[in-house]
Amino acid sequence: DILKMQKDLITNRDFKLINIKELLKKFEIYSKYRVKDHNINLEIISEDFKVKCIESQMLRVLMNLLDNSVYWLEKITENKKILIKICQEDRKAIIYYADNGPGLGVDDPNILFKPFVTKKDDGLGLGLYIIDEIVNIHNGLINVVEQDDNIPDEYVGAKFKIELNME
Repeated sequence: DILKMQKDLITNRDFKLINIKELLKKFEIYSKYRVKDHNINLEIISEDFKVKCIESQMLRVLMNLLDNSVYWLEKITENKKILIKICQEDRKAIIYYADNGPGLGVDDPNILFKPFVTKKDDGLGLGLYIIDEIVNIHNGLINVVEQDDNIPDEYVGAKFKIELNME
């Protein structure tokens, strides 16, 4: 029942051409007090371009990633950082997301994209599952990355790369 309810929330298929900078402005408004309350430095770097997507679902992807980071960054006491970098590569919109928390803590990070799998003490295990479903609806890919030239070395925690087709 929980999976069915979540699936219903992400079945909106209203694809529109969305300006990435405008999307990130909305995300900053939604996340402003959350990062402030948890003393997190949020760094957003983005090129200015448009991508065909479902805006509310892309915001949900970013919010779910932020929720995970906020939880895990509480495990460290200072210098909490999150990076979101969005750029174009080969007709794809690429979202890099990273934090400097304790990392994913599993041998096979792909297991975390399965429903009801969580490392949180009180988690449901649906956040990354929902993200994966949304990315799939957009015919994209999400991968955990160990190292990428687009993510500075100071981000040693969870690191993701999301690839979305531009059209």
